Amino acid sequence: MNGEIAVATVVGEFDIGNCDEMSRQIQASCADALAIVLDLSETQYLDSAALRTLFTIARMFQGRGAPVVAVIPATGLVRKVTVVSGIDAVMPVAETRDEGLRLAGGPVA
Repeated sequence: MNGEIAVATVVGEFDIGNCDEMSRQIQASCADALAIVLDLSETQYLDSAALRTLFTIARMFQGRGAPVVAVIPATGLVRKVTVVSGIDAVMPVAETRDEGLRLAGGPVA
């Protein structure tokens, strides 16, 4: 956790095979956070199950007053998929972790 903002980084593939476990890990590690940054900058692939997981996590934390910000670099497959899904209507999207932390209300390095 970075101060009172939790940063959850998803590395590699995020798909139906691991989205339930990923959701459990994010919920457990971010349970007491005042805000959450979901860093997808090291994610190479995500499918519709992963998108559904991201939407669910965002609604859950936002429902208890914890803002959620996604970090998704401007280029690449993950950005294309998330833009088409409309994820930016559910949570702010930043291009870097520092920008994500700023949008979540925290200090940046």
